[in-house]
Amino acid sequence: MDNQEEFPIWIDLQGNYQPPVFDLSGTVPFELYLNTRRSATHETDPRDLVILSTGSVFDLPAALDKGLVELVDEASKEVVRYQGNADQVQQDTRATTTSETFITLPTNVQGKDRPIRTVPLHAALCLRALVRPGHKYRLRLREKDIGVHWWAWGGPPESLRNGTELPSTEPKRLISSRPSCSGAFTVVSEMAITPKLSIGLSLAGEAHAREEGSGADSEAPWPAIQITITNTNDQPITLKTSGDQPHLLAPGEFPNPRARVTAERPDVQNFSIVDHEAQEELISDAPTFISPVAGGSGRGWPRKQFLTLAPQERVTRTVTLPGRRLAAGREYHASLRQTGCWWAYGTLDDLFGDCNAVLKTWPAGPTLQMLLASEDVVVLRC
Repeated sequence: MDNQEEFPIWIDLQGNYQPPVFDLSGTVPFELYLNTRRSATHETDPRDLVILSTGSVFDLPAALDKGLVELVDEASKEVVRYQGNADQVQQDTRATTTSETFITLPTNVQGKDRPIRTVPLHAALCLRALVRPGHKYRLRLREKDIGVHWWAWGGPPESLRNGTELPSTEPKRLISSRPSCSGAFTVVSEMAITPKLSIGLSLAGEAHAREEGSGADSEAPWPAIQITITNTNDQPITLKTSGDQPHLLAPGEFPNPRARVTAERPDVQNFSIVDHEAQEELISDAPTFISPVAGGSGRGWPRKQFLTLAPQERVTRTVTLPGRRLAAGREYHASLRQTGCWWAYGTLDDLFGDCNAVLKTWPAGPTLQMLLASEDVVVLRC
């Protein structure tokens, strides 16, 4: 086996939230994924690469049983022993292959970027009996061998099967192109259910003057939206209104330090403004990339970045719309884009301490984002 010619593919381990958290109560779903693609530096074959996943690193129970991957307690550095169903792991998988047991990796011969295939490992079911709350674990590939015992070049998996028999596998051994592949996750007994705020939108009654030098019609007011935010919960809630948001990130979500609608001066990008007739969006939703440094390089987070609402307390915010982009005689529909923010139960003094102007350390434990959303739509007729 050591003299067998090798063929590398790229793999990476990720969780469904960042950072990954295993909530044993099931309130927050937990999953780990192996992302895999063809190696951009080792081959340019135009055919699909088809892999039988059963018994390999893409089959987590078998991978743990065979020692292809291992689960390590980060604090003690001890490897957690896996005791699975030996009969299930060692069964002859060739007689039970279906289209779902194959992974197809296409190539892109026009460039170096290769399509990535995301393979769920069903980690919650497999790892639940092995972990304890309050611990942090790391799942890692032990070596470059990924345990694939059959792969081939060709079309869809259906065209490769002849009844229950597979053609001969390619002679090269599939390996990981990365020297190491691992992912860590924290285990908690139960995640707190995220509360909701009531957010209402309406057309602001007060005039908002145009900026100086905007033209001869600068005396005409720009339209503005009034945002009414109410804590309908029975506990005080503190939330972060701008800057870095240290909550769990959902798949595909990017950190965005944009000032939320809860800030004293909300960013207009929190809103979608659509030309009703043309169905064109006026406001970009591109993330605000200002690269905030968590904790301000050790200086902490000032109180002004937070808002505390007592039970049933209501605050109002106002955002002025870009009047230059609103054409006369047109109808526009303005709505709130759903965004998330960090939150905690309690007051600022509960978090910061009495008379402390800077928060140095976040409360312990992972936090799901609070979603700031509203069903209201404001109609503007210019």
